[in-house]
Amino acid sequence: MDFITLVLLGIIILFTLVLILRSITSLPLCALCAAVSITWGILIVLLYTGHAIDPTLTGILMGGSIVGLVYFLREKVHPSYTIFTLPLFLTLISLTYALLEKTITTSVVIILSFLWILMIGIHVFRNNTYINALGRKIVACCKNW
Repeated sequence: MDFITLVLLGIIILFTLVLILRSITSLPLCALCAAVSITWGILIVLLYTGHAIDPTLTGILMGGSIVGLVYFLREKVHPSYTIFTLPLFLTLISLTYALLEKTITTSVVIILSFLWILMIGIHVFRNNTYINALGRKIVACCKNW
């Protein structure tokens, strides 16, 4: 059986198990999110223990979890914190890349640090009319399309 077939079957099995777990415990889990996260978590463990895995499929699964987490957090935080969506997303993408490649470059750390500092500045000075307008445009990127 090929790698993707095993992974898809694994996700289906984990999805079913999480649904059963939810029904008997009333845990507030998204069965799809849990199944996908457990799957790529297992794949990362296999990678780090020397097993051959498909990094493309693993990365796709991790990327799906990242997008899901970012949208989940956007719904849960105060609207003024949605300014941090871009740096959070890019940080998670960079961490995913670092997990898969087992390295991260200084330039990535510098870019992310600059972006976090910039967004923190916009958040702190959001009472300024110009900065508030800029912040609203940044946050509206996902709302007005």
